[in-house]
Amino acid sequence: MERLTMRKIKEVLRLKYDNALSDSKIAQSLSIARSTVFECINRAKVAGISWPIPQDMDDAQLERLLFPAPRDSVFPQRIEPNWLSVYQELKHPHGE
Repeated sequence: MERLTMRKIKEVLRLKYDNALSDSKIAQSLSIARSTVFECINRAKVAGISWPIPQDMDDAQLERLLFPAPRDSVFPQRIEPNWLSVYQELKHPHGE
């Protein structure tokens, strides 16, 4: 998804939920890709954001909900094998 400003994201949500426009009409109205509209609406659904956005939610909070940082546990750090042990095992299979 092309990264939209929070203002444009809010406008996407407003047009979708207040005006009941299709993704194509929203895309045309805001000069963005239809896939971007779909992605924006989908991110809002996943984040549990509806329209109107709560008045006490600022742009930074909205951005954190829509674009959460990747979690470290999802991509654990790769552990390198002990290459000396691998070499020795290959050189002397079955402890020969």
